[in-house]
Amino acid sequence: MKSKRCAALSIGLCMMLVSGAGLLSGCGESHPDEPLLTIDSSEMQSTLAEVEAEKQAAAEATSPTETTATAPAEDQAAPVERPPAIFASTNPPTDPSLQLAAASTAPDAPVANPTNVRPTAADTLPNGMRPEEITGEDPSTLIPTEPREVKLLVPEKSFQKVEPDGALRVSYDDVDLLKILNMDPVSLDAPELMPKWLKDLDGKRIRLRGFMYPPFSDTENSSFILARDNEICCFGRNPKPYDVIQIVMRKGVTTKYIQNRPFDVVGTFHIEMLTYDDKKVDGLYLIDDAIVMDR
Repeated sequence: MKSKRCAALSIGLCMMLVSGAGLLSGCGESHPDEPLLTIDSSEMQSTLAEVEAEKQAAAEATSPTETTATAPAEDQAAPVERPPAIFASTNPPTDPSLQLAAASTAPDAPVANPTNVRPTAADTLPNGMRPEEITGEDPSTLIPTEPREVKLLVPEKSFQKVEPDGALRVSYDDVDLLKILNMDPVSLDAPELMPKWLKDLDGKRIRLRGFMYPPFSDTENSSFILARDNEICCFGRNPKPYDVIQIVMRKGVTTKYIQNRPFDVVGTFHIEMLTYDDKKVDGLYLIDDAIVMDR
């Protein structure tokens, strides 16, 4: 900076000396055909202004009030590494300035579940909801690897009599072995482990509300499957053995297909286990001599 200032001053002095020499020579002899040496005043003022600005900048840089201390290298915090930018579109911006802006505003990458824990069908969820009702996953993939410990959770139960004919009002929760016995999966000895109040329902007239699983015909159905909810009917959720009940209509009575809305069935309740491969339970209950209360 000092050498530049000195050079500028030297240029100015040289120009002044040359100008003086020209004036002196002009006094002694006239040369009308030769051009006179002229000084560009604007250029001179610009040079002097640059020199003055550099002097002021140098003074401000060395001022004690403006001086800031730099922390030692070992005390400086290590730079924080951010995950790669997550762009809203599949084509990230090509402008480097836009890429930096996107990276600074992108959310941190979600932390993956290291254990990859998934809910099981036996897990207890709020409001009695089942895991497959929340996740939409096939519950056959959610069955725990080890059976639950069977224990009686509902030792006593009573039922209200309703019309017609004083039938007992029963719900699917009343025949759910997970809620009654903490049983999952359903074992082959389930009927023997049921509490007395559930066994006593066998042979009684009950009234049960559910959804019709799509039958083979829209009309003249003498039997059908009554499902616990319409997810079983319409979305293919794999039911538990107590979530679906075989309905056999009263002799000479048929029903039409009732689509995607609940209705009541009144009939005689039976505990009848259905198995396949002689080791897996496919069904637990049957209602016969049934009539449909479609209103």
